[in-house]
Amino acid sequence: MIKNTQPSVSAMLILVLSGISSTAIAGLFQPDGATASSEFSSSYIAENTINGTGLPAGFTTSDAHDDYSRGNHWTTSGSDSTRSITWTFNTPATLGQIILWNHRSNIIASNSGYEPINFDLLLSGAGIGADVLVLDDAPLMPDVATGQTIGLGSVFEDVTSVTFVVNETQNPATPFTGLAEVAFTAIPEPTAVVLLGAASVALIVWRRRI
Repeated sequence: MIKNTQPSVSAMLILVLSGISSTAIAGLFQPDGATASSEFSSSYIAENTINGTGLPAGFTTSDAHDDYSRGNHWTTSGSDSTRSITWTFNTPATLGQIILWNHRSNIIASNSGYEPINFDLLLSGAGIGADVLVLDDAPLMPDVATGQTIGLGSVFEDVTSVTFVVNETQNPATPFTGLAEVAFTAIPEPTAVVLLGAASVALIVWRRRI
């Protein structure tokens, strides 16, 4: 089942207000399992994206992930053309946003630029079907250590798995990619919705005064 909870405001307004507070998001939670199309080695496995390694206990979206090192990232093999990771939930989850901590390969001098900068996101679940494309060619910023919050467009219920597919990396020449960490929320914090509504009114008033 899909519930549409997007506020009716302009796309520009949403982009402006998305930077107000990255920590005004409650109820971060993580998947129970992770499998990837490939893994560089036993030190760079898919599970590193869901176990909090590289982040402080009780982390929030504003916490910076540690630089790339053994045991705190998922990295693909050099021959992986699929470049995907699938996260699973033991109990079907309700998802409204994904929070991604991008790869921190910026400290690798010889072949940096592993960071995904464009991706697809697919959801599966009893109420929505299998591999439903909810984000297509979505952007992700490189060289950002904190969590990047991306809305799914709707609130999706009974989700059992989420697949992240890398379309493009910061350095097209590198054969590697991956992620540092992932988390989800069901819906934005109510105060964030109130802020959006208040700003909508302000924008309307401003336009009328022009």
